[in-house]
Amino acid sequence: MKISLSWLSDYLDVAPLRKDLKRVLEALTMRGLEVEAVEDLSKGFEKVIVAQIESREPHPDADRLSVCRVNTGKENLQIVCGAKNMKPGDKVALSQIGALLPNGLKIEKGKIRGVESFGMLCSEVELGIADKSEGILILPQDAQVGEPLAPYVGRDDVMFEINVTPNRGDALSFIGVARELAAILGQKVKYPEAKLSESGDAVAAKVKVRLENPTSAPDLCLQYHGRYIEGVKIGPSPEWLQKRLKSVGLRPINNVVDATNFVLMEWGTPLHAFDYARVKGGEIRVRLAHADRGRSRDRRCRKSRGARRRDGGRELGSFRSHDGAASGDRAV
Repeated sequence: MKISLSWLSDYLDVAPLRKDLKRVLEALTMRGLEVEAVEDLSKGFEKVIVAQIESREPHPDADRLSVCRVNTGKENLQIVCGAKNMKPGDKVALSQIGALLPNGLKIEKGKIRGVESFGMLCSEVELGIADKSEGILILPQDAQVGEPLAPYVGRDDVMFEINVTPNRGDALSFIGVARELAAILGQKVKYPEAKLSESGDAVAAKVKVRLENPTSAPDLCLQYHGRYIEGVKIGPSPEWLQKRLKSVGLRPINNVVDATNFVLMEWGTPLHAFDYARVKGGEIRVRLAHADRGRSRDRRCRKSRGARRRDGGRELGSFRSHDGAASGDRAV
C-alpha cells in the first residue's frame, strides 16, 4: 500500500511525522504495518526554483540556441538554452549552479559556443517528472519567482510503502493508515465531510437490484449499495485529483472512473460506475460469476469494450443498494 504524506495531510497533522519520520514509521511497523520503503520525492530539487524569463535573444554563434536573461527573485542570470517554446514573461524551472538533478546531471557554470551560462532551464524529462516533453517546462503565471519548484510539480512529498497483512484489511486505505498514525501521534482523524444534494424520484423507481446468493451460501452478499446520478458529463479529472492518483501509481482515466478510484484509496471501499443506458432492463443482478460465460465474456470485453471504457465511456453513476433492493436514495 503506497502512502503519500501530502495526501495523508488531509486527515491529520503531518508536521510531527515530517519532523521525526523515522521514529514514527518504526512505531507504525511495530503496530503490525511494516514500512518496506521510504522515498523523499524532493531529492534532486533542492536547488531548482521558479524563475521568470526577462528577455530572449539569438545566440551570436549558434542558430539553434538562445541567450536568455532570467529573474530569480534575487538576481538576473544569463542562461543559454536550446529550447524554443518560451518567451519573455514565462515562468520556468531553473536549475541553479550546484544542483544535482534526479537523473544524476550536475549543473555547473559553463560556456556554450563562447557565451557563459549560469544554470539550466529544465524540461519535464530533465526533472524526471515525464517520459517526454516538447521543450522546457512552462509554469502557471501565478507561480512565485524564487520559490522552490518542488511544490509546483508535486515533488514536495514523501512516499512510503506498507506491507499490509491479510488480517489488516482496515489499513488498505488512507483513512485506515491515518487512524493508526493518529493513535501513535495522539491526534484525532479529520474525516472528510460529505455534502449531498438530493432531488427527484427514489432510486427504486429507476433501478432494481436482485441478490442471487447460492443456496449453499445465502449470506454470501448481504448488501449492495448505490446511487443514481443524472447530468454527469464525462471529461478529464481536475488536476488535484489526477496528482493524487498518480502519486500512488494509478493512471487517471476520466472524472467518473477517477472518482471511484479516489474513494477506493481514501476509504478502502471498491466502487464501480455503470452507464444507466446500458443497464439491461434497469436491473442490477448480483451473483457469482459463471465459469463458462466468464471466459467468453472476458474475451469479448478485451476486444470490444475495454478500450471504450478506458477512453471515457458514458458512465453515469456508481450503483449500490441495500438488502437486495434499491435503497431510499434519490436521484441527484
